[in-house]
Amino acid sequence: MAYTFEEIKKLEQKAAEAAQKLQEARQEFKSVSIVKVKEEIKLFGLSPLELFTRQEIESALDRAPKKQSSEKPKDDDAKPRVNVVIFRDPASGTEWNGKGPMIPKWLVALKQDGKLYKDFLVEGTKWNGKPEKAPHWVKALQEEGVSLS
Repeated sequence: MAYTFEEIKKLEQKAAEAAQKLQEARQEFKSVSIVKVKEEIKLFGLSPLELFTRQEIESALDRAPKKQSSEKPKDDDAKPRVNVVIFRDPASGTEWNGKGPMIPKWLVALKQDGKLYKDFLVEGTKWNGKPEKAPHWVKALQEEGVSLS
């Protein structure tokens, strides 16, 4: 059977529409699958290293689009970052800015001696961040009845 030019154009149009539908179906299937996989990962408490090798993770990170920095270029006149002191031991003068995952040994030792974190809190310290993102020291102070707002 010989096809006419118009018939070939119609077939090409149908093929393009089918390819578009196939692409949309694949994308929808992928989106639904990602949601299901994320739910199962969360349900079983899996970590990336349980699912992939370190090399696979690093390779995926290398292929990921780089995040564009929204920071303005730094001026020479820009103010330097200030390290705000949150806790201070009045006896030794030792200070801690509340950053990092661990409470310093000197503060842990004083806490074990029966002291309270609020005894070492620098006056005027405030926390106005989101409660769910509060650092451990904010939660510990709240347990001692201290409001930082």
